[in-house]
Amino acid sequence: MLKIKDNVDFEKIIKKYNLNYEADSDYEAGWHYASYDDGNIFFDVSDNKNVFICGQDNTRLDLLYDLIRADLVEKVEDSND
Repeated sequence: MLKIKDNVDFEKIIKKYNLNYEADSDYEAGWHYASYDDGNIFFDVSDNKNVFICGQDNTRLDLLYDLIRADLVEKVEDSND
């Protein structure tokens, strides 16, 4: 699973990327969540200590991280822009 580094100011990321906040809970049922998202990727902030990064459908992005680290991914402009 991917996470934001501990030394990163997540508030700056929220502002820079204009992330949306969402939270819900049912303490009687024993669950809660809090997250920020951009519509494609969400940042799970439920445990108040770590910020985990997931795909919108809650998929883990470990393969994407491995591809980026291996320098196999590049950013290109969307042809629809």
